[in-house]
Amino acid sequence: MSTYAAGSTRGSEALRVVAEVASTLTAGLPSQDVLTVVAAALHEGFGATACHIWVREPDGRSFRPIAPLGAPLPDRLATRDADTWPREPRWTGVAGEGETLRAPLVNEGERLGFLEVVLPAGTDRGLASDVVPVVANILAPLLATLELSEDLASEVALSARELEAQRAFIGNIIDSLPVGLYVIDRDYVIQAWNRKRETGTQGVSRDKALGRTVFEILHRQPKELLKREFDEIFESGNIQQLELESSASGETRHYRLTKIPMQLDDAAVTHVITIGEDITEAREARAQI
Repeated sequence: MSTYAAGSTRGSEALRVVAEVASTLTAGLPSQDVLTVVAAALHEGFGATACHIWVREPDGRSFRPIAPLGAPLPDRLATRDADTWPREPRWTGVAGEGETLRAPLVNEGERLGFLEVVLPAGTDRGLASDVVPVVANILAPLLATLELSEDLASEVALSARELEAQRAFIGNIIDSLPVGLYVIDRDYVIQAWNRKRETGTQGVSRDKALGRTVFEILHRQPKELLKREFDEIFESGNIQQLELESSASGETRHYRLTKIPMQLDDAAVTHVITIGEDITEAREARAQI
């Protein structure tokens, strides 16, 4: 791209620079790459010593510079420093000794950043005066969109972390219960399996249980009987409780099983929670008190 010089048509050169910027914005590049390429186009188009697009940080307290690929970057600017910049395009420096044009990037009255072009000594500043304000007006809505996207991404990430923390908290509560607990869905697939279910002579690890049918894991119990019990709860929505005894550990122990229907919405029962309590263990614990 040619640099503006005396004798050339300023309008033609201005259109070339603006067209270069416009084509970059429609190229579908990632946001950071778009701004880097725009800075490069302006740097080349003006024959500038430096060109920076200053973008407001998410914290709103500073601005970070974006420059052409490989170009050195100045330090970040604090908001209080940036506030001293003009609120309209303005030149600083001494004519003939190098000048800097800064134009604010404003969208709907909000200052999102600044566009900065540094011209070497002896460069006619006419082209930059014509083009920089136009490019600033083009970039401002883009920056607003990028800020909104970053805000939404941050909110989604925060929500995901909060949700994960809640899941972990609930998981810790379930694992801390002194009873065995597991949950199946309507396909009889195990969706939850607490730590108590992993212990004892009939314990099964959580990794082995999750995602498999309850019939595969509790294979010692008659499948048809177990299926009939669950189907009754899915259909009726009633809590079911029973007591049984087992000698699998070598001694006779008594257990209480409680099956509780669960609904994810106001429709039919979607899951069944099964809680198993070792009555013998509870009695032994009370006897030691």
